[in-house]
Amino acid sequence: MIDRFQIRELQELVGNDLLARLKIILPYVPNSGLDHPNDIYEREYLVKIFLSFSGQDILSKREFREQILCHISEKEIKYLADTLGINSKLDFKNLISKISGMEWGNNENSKKFLQFFKLPIDFLPSPKKELSNIESLNKPYVPFKILKDFQIRIFEKSMKKIENPVQRFIIQMPTGSGKTRTAMEIIAFQLNMNPGKSIMWIANSEELCEQAVECFKDVWSHIGNFDVDVIRAWGSNDLVIPTRSSFIVGGFSKLNSTFKKKRELAEKIRDDLVIVVIDEAHQVIAPTYKRVVETILESNYKSHLIGLTATPGRSDILCSETKDLTDFFSGEKIEIDSGEKTVFEYLRDKKVLSNIEKDPLITDIYYKLSEEDKKYIENYFDYPPGLLKKISQDDARNLEIIKKLKYECELNKKVIFFAGSIDQSKFICALLNFMEFGAEHVDGSTGKDRRRYIIEKFKQGQLNVICNFGVLTTGFDAPKTDVVFIARPTMSIVLYSQMVGRGLRGSAIGGTNTCKLIDVIDNIEKYGSPDRVYDYFEQYWGTNE
Repeated sequence: MIDRFQIRELQELVGNDLLARLKIILPYVPNSGLDHPNDIYEREYLVKIFLSFSGQDILSKREFREQILCHISEKEIKYLADTLGINSKLDFKNLISKISGMEWGNNENSKKFLQFFKLPIDFLPSPKKELSNIESLNKPYVPFKILKDFQIRIFEKSMKKIENPVQRFIIQMPTGSGKTRTAMEIIAFQLNMNPGKSIMWIANSEELCEQAVECFKDVWSHIGNFDVDVIRAWGSNDLVIPTRSSFIVGGFSKLNSTFKKKRELAEKIRDDLVIVVIDEAHQVIAPTYKRVVETILESNYKSHLIGLTATPGRSDILCSETKDLTDFFSGEKIEIDSGEKTVFEYLRDKKVLSNIEKDPLITDIYYKLSEEDKKYIENYFDYPPGLLKKISQDDARNLEIIKKLKYECELNKKVIFFAGSIDQSKFICALLNFMEFGAEHVDGSTGKDRRRYIIEKFKQGQLNVICNFGVLTTGFDAPKTDVVFIARPTMSIVLYSQMVGRGLRGSAIGGTNTCKLIDVIDNIEKYGSPDRVYDYFEQYWGTNE
């Protein structure tokens, strides 16, 4: 029924700026169906553009629901009112007010509203999933799941260190090699050895926190000796004091704000902690994160500190920060013993890591840097946000990206797309939907229920592409990813490794034998060569035989 809107209304809904942009790019987009640029002003295309570019939240706005209702007849609105259980004898104006004012959510009336207007069910808000503050886990009654041989050796080395008092060390394992699972085995073993005690796991995102909970629950269900509690301390869940053996999972930001207000909580919890684990440990030397860890460990002469990382430093060139990180963990590191092979060769041979098939997209587009850009790069060793925004708004570049994505989608590949900005992620996602490929967008502002829903759709094969900016680099596990598409230029080895890592899981751990890596390679003045970042990861790639 959106097609009942006047053309002028549809143009206003889409927006003149977007229409001007699409008028240039859409005629060159494969599958667009446009014979002439001005075709986008026809009702058919305006409706399609609106549905593709409007976003999932458009119907959550009462004003828009009112606008739709104004375009149906009195007979139709009375029928809709009866369907929704609203008194259809009210006059037209009151019916619009009553129907548009109903609660919009994942409920039957909202579904009926969408069905009446023949709109996709995806316009509904995502189902909410409440995570309890405390969850009790019963001791297991299922067979033991063993670690892989290289994970067992990491486990044994860690146990040996923990035999000594107050140890600090890092476990470094490449992305995709099961460092979280290995760490959970250590944690579960230590809890079994210390009944009544607790272990704290700290991470910097909700995804990483919940991933840790799920992994612990799985491992404890196989090797736990008694009932324990899982305590969630992130998002809306507050930190609580354990009453028995517990696995406490906390977000850095939540713990920081909690300890500022109630430092006594740290004092009450720390005495019963046997291990504190820092996920993505290279971030721990940031002042806020470091303060949280030091508060937990202050005057604590019992707890061991374990860091987990795939990359041992925050960057290859931030030498002082890498040294600070090393010092923080007493210079102790445990890593995979791969013999004469590199660790990546070793893990590829075991099919733990997939082979990477490199397929660079070379744009040959030249970007000149301003003096401010150069200064930012010198200070922060990565490209400034303004430059990333400029590059991501380049529609000549975006056109090449969309052509490449079309090719992969037609092969029914499952693609994770890393954009250079939120706007680019939304724009590419909308173009894919316009071309009738399944795509969704997520960023840091996407609600946790919506994000969880989109990721689950991707895992179940209901999406071709999941587009994102600033998220999905960690705490996201979709082993069947076929293609990692990086359209975000970066000089950060840590960030780059996190993006590439989403496609590294091999067939031995439920992933794929080969994952394609598509890098968009630009010619950026002075800093355009990707060799510094890519050469650092040369061992990841291996051969594509």
